[in-house]
Amino acid sequence: MENHLNAAIGGPAGEVDFLLNEDTNSHLPGVYVGDRGMKEVYRERDTGKKSLRVACITLDQACFEKALPHPDLIKIDIEGAELVALRHLDRLCKEVRPILLLELHNPECDAEAWAFGTRTGYRLTRAEDGLAITDASQVRGTLLCFPPK
Repeated sequence: MENHLNAAIGGPAGEVDFLLNEDTNSHLPGVYVGDRGMKEVYRERDTGKKSLRVACITLDQACFEKALPHPDLIKIDIEGAELVALRHLDRLCKEVRPILLLELHNPECDAEAWAFGTRTGYRLTRAEDGLAITDASQVRGTLLCFPPK
């Protein structure tokens, strides 16, 4: 039998609204793709849109509380919500140590990716060429994140 779970990945157990409209930026209220100026544009545009409430859990909860198989590789591409997901996977990264393929979508997510690497000891590299990221200003785009040796 295959293990699966119907839930959004983000913050600790709760619920999130998923915007059902086509003209939203990320389908999540308050989350955005692009530069900082886009945050307000989409906040106003997304207000009052039709939404669906869905369960939300962290990657740590998915692995340790919901007993999903421990992954070797995780792709995180959640349209600007990486910021929240990265704050809630420290246990998984400490105990399971998967490689992360991380797609970043805005400057706040870039900063959180650097904080994640600093906090966990994960090595951040640029996915397109494998070059090591050695400074917070280099964090953007798609990253491969490797656990400490």
